[in-house]
Amino acid sequence: MSKSLVPNFRLVALLAGLTSLAPAQQAPAADPFYESVIRAPIIPARAAADIQADLDAADKNRKAAEKAIADAHARVKEADDWSTQQRALIEDVKAKAAAAKKEKREADKVALDAQQKQLELVLEYLKKTKSAREAEMDLAQAQKDQLDAQYKALTAEDDLRKSVERIKTAGPKDPSIAKTVMNTVSLAQTTLQLMKTASDKNADVAGRAKRLADRRIELADSRNKLITEDRIRKAVESMGK
Repeated sequence: MSKSLVPNFRLVALLAGLTSLAPAQQAPAADPFYESVIRAPIIPARAAADIQADLDAADKNRKAAEKAIADAHARVKEADDWSTQQRALIEDVKAKAAAAKKEKREADKVALDAQQKQLELVLEYLKKTKSAREAEMDLAQAQKDQLDAQYKALTAEDDLRKSVERIKTAGPKDPSIAKTVMNTVSLAQTTLQLMKTASDKNADVAGRAKRLADRRIELADSRNKLITEDRIRKAVESMGK
């Protein structure tokens, strides 16, 4: 084995938790206490079955997230359609109020103005409904992105596990060991970076979840302006149906 490969083998030993690959005659009679700490893997070794179980769960959750995004998109469109319909109602009342003013029907004008104000409050509520649903869609997308990142990190972790196993099985005399070692070194670094990316995505999900909570509070505040005794009565009646 060439001397240039010894550092790489040692690096793999550190990453994989293997014993030193240096020639036996160069090894000290007794390792200092810290050698075992240095050799411990940075990424704790996990069984293949455990990694696969996490991969299966992440894949299942990714598919569920895709459906959540599609459902949220449909709900946003629904809310947008409601706003369009409400604007048409407001324009109709405005036209009637203008006609009442022109014809000097003061009582009708006052009633139509009051109706317009109520319709505008409803429009504001519908707009905030759309905003809350957009936040739901953004959260669903962020969750999907996080699951994608998690799946990539888990896949890399499994690839690293397989590469370490190949080193353990092959030993230093295998003709392809140098390539396997270098691949393992690269996989370890890639896995760590992908794990960090997945963690960063968790922070993004948390931010989107907070934004959704804020939008729903705004939506509730808007609805409070629309609560009347008649609406309360009808809401209670509908619960019994």
